[in-house]
Amino acid sequence: MRKTTINPVRRLVAELEKAHDELDDISSKLSRSNDSGIAHAELDLWEDRTCQSLVDSGASEAATRLRKAKGTIVAGEFDENLERKIDAKESVLVALLNDFADHPEFWTKKLIAGLPTGPVDNAVSRMVFLGHGRSPLWSRVHFHLHDELSLQVEVWESTSRVGQHSIEVLKELLGKCGFAVLIATGDDSTVAGEIRARQNVIHEIGLFQGRVGFEKVALIEQEGVAGFSNIDGLQRIRFPSNKIEHAFYELDRTLRREGFIK
Repeated sequence: MRKTTINPVRRLVAELEKAHDELDDISSKLSRSNDSGIAHAELDLWEDRTCQSLVDSGASEAATRLRKAKGTIVAGEFDENLERKIDAKESVLVALLNDFADHPEFWTKKLIAGLPTGPVDNAVSRMVFLGHGRSPLWSRVHFHLHDELSLQVEVWESTSRVGQHSIEVLKELLGKCGFAVLIATGDDSTVAGEIRARQNVIHEIGLFQGRVGFEKVALIEQEGVAGFSNIDGLQRIRFPSNKIEHAFYELDRTLRREGFIK
């Protein structure tokens, strides 16, 4: 009888131990990679998956505790903020594992009592798509949307796309997201010497305009990038050089107007 009652805890502990190993992999990737934005996107995906596992097991309070663990956020210290965020989540995860191991009977009762009894609200339409080119500036926007504004963000790097056709991936993202932020940075140059955005960004602007409406598409454009026909008449948020943070005030106003933030 005792073995049966602690099975829910053992099952959750096994899932959290696996999550801990995944977190170590993300931390290692951050130390090896020059693009911390990808590690950040993977961490967000890990957080959503781990918190959902806790909620599904009846530990919604633990999920909230893990989601709120971010460490100290210091303006201008993107990589350091990400490292502190990983450390904070690891500390919470280890504390939960220790608590589950030390008090299995208590947690068995708590997990059973906390299991969802009804349908969960579908908040898919509240997701924000973030499209970008090759410039790593996109990771700063991702940090602002996800960590500072607490929005759910979908980017191409959120999960492995191996074996998927790009059109199918875009169809999936179009169906999940109710707002789009597209970043046009000077990634390519023409024969005539013009600096322009990546073609995937231009394509995604048109797709999301048609899907969610012009008012729910925010174009953040680097100064000096050549314009293109399918954004004629669309309000743009411009920023100088690499100072993409200058666009955040107007971006937040747009998100607030459309009801995505208060």
